Amino acid sequence: MVAFIRLKNVDIQVSKVVERFGSAPMFFYVVRLYLLLIIYRILSAQFGANQGDVNDVWQVWAIAALLALVLYFPTVVFSRFKKTLNHALGEVPVANAVSCVMML
Repeated sequence: MVAFIRLKNVDIQVSKVVERFGSAPMFFYVVRLYLLLIIYRILSAQFGANQGDVNDVWQVWAIAALLALVLYFPTVVFSRFKKTLNHALGEVPVANAVSCVMML
């Protein structure tokens, strides 16, 4: 029974992490792409183009995991900012926004 409770707590924590990334997915996506571009430019200037190969898929996944760890807290901060901004401005229903655009 104790193991089940601990497993449930782990599941809740994983769900919270996924929810935080899911609350600002475009921010995470765009910032991740710019970070990859910056890393590419730095390494390309340092070592030149096409130096080395990715021999295993684990290297790609390791880079993806590292970027997810690095971008976790900026994504959480942006998510909070987005929620406070939406709360301050008030949510605009999608139907009203579409009808306003159609009238233009």
